[in-house]
Amino acid sequence: MRSLKIFIALFFLITTKNIAQEKEYIVTNSNDTIYGKLTRSINYLNTSEIRFKIKDDNGNKYLINPSEVRILRSIDGVDGDCYIASIHDKWFLKRIINGKIKVYQLVDGILFFTSKDDSEIKSTDFG
Repeated sequence: MRSLKIFIALFFLITTKNIAQEKEYIVTNSNDTIYGKLTRSINYLNTSEIRFKIKDDNGNKYLINPSEVRILRSIDGVDGDCYIASIHDKWFLKRIINGKIKVYQLVDGILFFTSKDDSEIKSTDFG
């Protein structure tokens, strides 16, 4: 009887974990949400340029342009569990602090940016 209770408890634990699991997605500038698998792409002609790709639930692959998206939600990619925003239609920024004041860091860079009360993201000089 005890082993049956343990089995049922484990079954519900595994089932609820799979149901509650989050998905990766992007939100475009027109507020469309595309769910899928997010991956980082390398530009071999310019290795300092970071690009992302998404493979949607239908199997379609898209190269994500920073000028076309507001936010990316990464869960298990190179950048880990994080949100990535775009700035100046050129760069991707990883959100490292989320609060009244949000702090972003240039993906694969050392530059920091801030936003207060969801205002425009601005470059910040720390030091």
